[in-house]
Amino acid sequence: MLIAFINQKGGCSKSTTSLHFAYWLRAKGKKVLLIDADGQGSSSAWAQGLADPLPMQIISDPPELLEKLPALKLGEYEYIIVDGPGALAEVSRAILCHADLVVVPCQASALDVHSVIDTVRAIKQVQGFRPPNTLKTAAFASRVVQDTKLLTDVKEALQSSGLGLLNATITQRQAVADTFGQLTTVWGMNSSGAKAAAAEYEKLFSEILATAGGAA
Repeated sequence: MLIAFINQKGGCSKSTTSLHFAYWLRAKGKKVLLIDADGQGSSSAWAQGLADPLPMQIISDPPELLEKLPALKLGEYEYIIVDGPGALAEVSRAILCHADLVVVPCQASALDVHSVIDTVRAIKQVQGFRPPNTLKTAAFASRVVQDTKLLTDVKEALQSSGLGLLNATITQRQAVADTFGQLTTVWGMNSSGAKAAAAEYEKLFSEILATAGGAA
């Protein structure tokens, strides 16, 4: 199963969520491959720097993605997690051609919600060329401040986007921001903030799997 994290806007936690999701799946005993399709290379450097590195590949060329993704889906891995680029380039469209589920993280800001419109358009264009119901979609609010009107507004906007709003949200926490610099995950940290973030990720990832039709 191929699950991709896509959004045209950078800074919405695509790489952080992709890395944590792949790590979480492996901890559940799943055979996981992380694909870094973002030219910045953040998730691949992070995956390699972990104390127990995650299996990963860097594939950011559209023709190479179109060629390799089908073969990888038929290979040894149960889950292929793709960290998409911070732009709606041909790379994103190549990923969407073979994804089973595309997840759109959206930071809780008016600007980020506006950028989701173009992301939704690109997804719907690819869905139009694929057999019905073969590309599922989901969205969630990331880097949020809980119990604010902005979060309520963002959730309403995502709900109306047609992507399918997940109930879980990821709160803006220093512990999450520190994970890349320390080449770890929230499960490798002992602070109360890291433990709270881990609980939120557990809820989010369980919802993503349920949406995709997979099992932990």
